Amino acid sequence: MRKTKIIATIGPASQKAEIIEEMVKEGVDVFRLNFAHGTLEEKRRIIRYIREIEEKLSRPVGIIADIPGRGPRIGMLPRGYLSKGEKVIFRFGAKESDHPHVIPVPQKEILDILELGDNILLADGRVIVEITKIIGNEAEGTVISDGEIRSNVSITVKHKPLPFPALSERDKNFIKFSIKNDVDFVALSFVQSADDVKELRDFLDDNNGDLIKIISKIENKPAILNLEKIIQLSDAIMVARGDLGVQISLEDIPYLENLIIRESLKEGKPVILATQVLESMIESPVPTRAEIMDIATAVEKGVDAIMVSGETAIGKYPVEVVRWLRRVIEKVEVFVTSPRYEVSEKSPIYAKFNRGVVYVAEFLGAKIIAFSTRGFTAMMLSRFRPRCDVIIISNSMKTVRQLKVMWGINPIYSEMKKMTLDELKRVAMEKKLINKGEKIVLTLGWREELGPAQDIRVEVVRE
Repeated sequence: MRKTKIIATIGPASQKAEIIEEMVKEGVDVFRLNFAHGTLEEKRRIIRYIREIEEKLSRPVGIIADIPGRGPRIGMLPRGYLSKGEKVIFRFGAKESDHPHVIPVPQKEILDILELGDNILLADGRVIVEITKIIGNEAEGTVISDGEIRSNVSITVKHKPLPFPALSERDKNFIKFSIKNDVDFVALSFVQSADDVKELRDFLDDNNGDLIKIISKIENKPAILNLEKIIQLSDAIMVARGDLGVQISLEDIPYLENLIIRESLKEGKPVILATQVLESMIESPVPTRAEIMDIATAVEKGVDAIMVSGETAIGKYPVEVVRWLRRVIEKVEVFVTSPRYEVSEKSPIYAKFNRGVVYVAEFLGAKIIAFSTRGFTAMMLSRFRPRCDVIIISNSMKTVRQLKVMWGINPIYSEMKKMTLDELKRVAMEKKLINKGEKIVLTLGWREELGPAQDIRVEVVRE
């Protein structure tokens, strides 16, 4: 069973039902919908496709709603190319332009932090413009790093925090839409502090979205400075290397990537690696050797999931991208052992218990069969990176979908009414998850008057 999960972004190149189905068959565990692009009607249709395919294939699939957050974008303008040395005008407060060298920036607040000599970064930093003049609501600059420009690409000012609230009214409408349409995760862009995560959680709770998990995207310096508290309040973490590489020197990215992964795993929180994983496959049917090595390194570091973005959203070969990603992950997992973080004397008893479950199963060469209502037990087991198969049975389809992002977890849905070890075994046998002669470790958590407790049983399947 593949341990590292695959997340793919849906976009114009992949939003047809037949392509989505092929991507699921090739190994996609979770789909990402980028709310910075497209319409809500498109998102509604894609969600419907995913749920229909999920039922057709009897294969649970998670859905992430990626909310823009503080991430500003330019307005509408003709596609063009900005060459080094050319003059560019930024028109703040404007929503559209009829020339690629006059760039509309709807977010007028950016002008408040802009100064002469600042570098404006466009399209994930591919285009850089140095500001030479500011007059009224306009700023003029010189292109110092050239590239293509098109509508709705990202814009930011290098080394300056974005002067926006964590959630705009537009973001809140996207979140309400996501709650109504039964998405499983909300990913918040440009998180800067734990307060941003708390604001999103409060908004979800106040709008009947308390079951949705929060993915915090780490992509700027304030997030790095507040990393520990952000991880503690989040349900999962995304290493968004694209925007992180825009805000921070590229040579610092390897260290910061390792830091985010290490701290997330230490807290037992799923961590997703994203951006430019198979970038060359936007145009090519075959990845580069460097990209293969990047995937292999990510697997070796023990990330829970690897996410592709433009590769499947706008690329020519979305199905092939997923196929290559799966093939590389499966091959690497044969030869590498992911790191795991051990318990200490100060660890809570439930962490020690689940470490013991993993130890027993590995020592016996057994499968772990566990029950999890909201995913906590699964998260604990995944944290210790078991070298054996882990099957999680849940009576919540939302939990099953959310577990699709966790390393090494094979989640199964069952309308299980009685939470007993015998019932757990019965469901596993009914679904042909275990075979006669196999060793199994059954475990489930429950609550008693003195606090949470957990049962465990080891046996050989006789029937």
